[in-house]
Amino acid sequence: MRKLLSVFAVGAMLAVGTFSGAVFASKFTSLPPPIQGAKALQLVLAADTVTGPSGGADESRTCAQSNYFHAGQTVVFRMWANDVKNGGYPITNLTVVKGYPVVTIPSSPTPILLPMSYVQEPYGAPPSKQTSYFEAHWMVPTGYPLGVINFTITAKTLKTKKYPVLTGTYTQKGFSSNSQLQITA
Repeated sequence: MRKLLSVFAVGAMLAVGTFSGAVFASKFTSLPPPIQGAKALQLVLAADTVTGPSGGADESRTCAQSNYFHAGQTVVFRMWANDVKNGGYPITNLTVVKGYPVVTIPSSPTPILLPMSYVQEPYGAPPSKQTSYFEAHWMVPTGYPLGVINFTITAKTLKTKKYPVLTGTYTQKGFSSNSQLQITA
C-alpha cells in the first residue's frame, strides 16, 4: 500500500509540474505571426520563377527554379493559390475572372501585364498524376534595366451565389534581394 501511495504521489507531482510549466510557458512565450501576416487574407498565393525555353530549346529540359536571368532568357512565372476565406480550396481556371491571374512587371513608361494560363503537368499524364498551377512566360528584352524586378501577381476569383469576389496579390516585398527576381548582365 505504501508503495502504491508513493507512485501516486510521484505521478501527481509530475502532473502538477507539467501543468504549471505549460501555463508559465504560454503566459511568457509569444506565438509567431501567422503566415498571412497581421491581418487575415482572403487568398494565399505562392509563386516562383523557373527557366523557360529559349531559342528552340526542348521545353521539358528547361524548367529549373531560378531567380537570376539575363536578356534573351525566358522567365516562367508560376503561381498556386488557395481560397482560405471559404475553406482552403485551390484556385483553378474555372474559379478566376477572365484575364486573371496577371503578372505585372514594372517597365517604363507603362508596366508589362502578362495574363497567366492554367497548366497541368506532366503533359499527357492522366489527371490524377498531374499537378496544376498558373504560368506566364516572359522573354527578357535586350536593354531591360539590370537589378531586382519587383513584379506582382494578382488573382481575382469569380463571384458565386455562395461566395463574393476575392482578390489576392503576391509580391517579393520583404524578401532578401538574393531571393528576388533579378536581371543580370
